[in-house]
Amino acid sequence: MNQKRWIVLLSVIVLVLSITLLAGQRNSDDAGAKRTITFYDSQAQEEIIKYEVELGDSVTPPTPPTHKDYLFIGWFDENGLEITDFSKILKNQRINARYGNDKNNNGILDSEDTYYEVVFYDTIGRRNIATERVLVGLDAKPPVTPTHRGYVFDRYSASFTKVSSDLKI
Repeated sequence: MNQKRWIVLLSVIVLVLSITLLAGQRNSDDAGAKRTITFYDSQAQEEIIKYEVELGDSVTPPTPPTHKDYLFIGWFDENGLEITDFSKILKNQRINARYGNDKNNNGILDSEDTYYEVVFYDTIGRRNIATERVLVGLDAKPPVTPTHRGYVFDRYSASFTKVSSDLKI
């Protein structure tokens, strides 16, 4: 019985050493391994910069390009998950700059910005001829001017450029 214990103990020691050596060998294969990180501009559909780094190193993201009518939201991976930590690079990765609409270029996403209602009113026909939802700071688009016998359209009653409040014109 004592001999069986020694055989079992020796077998366990050999197994543990084998696992340790294999794990160490795998890690030594990764030593000096390079990873490629590509920063990509999803709006312009082009590569911004590509880094080749050692496994486990970190990268500093580049300054994202700016685009008229768009606002940089953040860096996202291929699965659409936002990336905020660029330390410990463990795999090759394409990181995409994501943008949202900012049509008035005020640094606020359109989805979170202020809109105003501009109503164009026909004073002769006594009816609304158009209603438009306008993003703050942008111009409303005038509708087709109604025609009335004996009248000539002169002008709108107020300006509808760079809208900053609800208007009835």
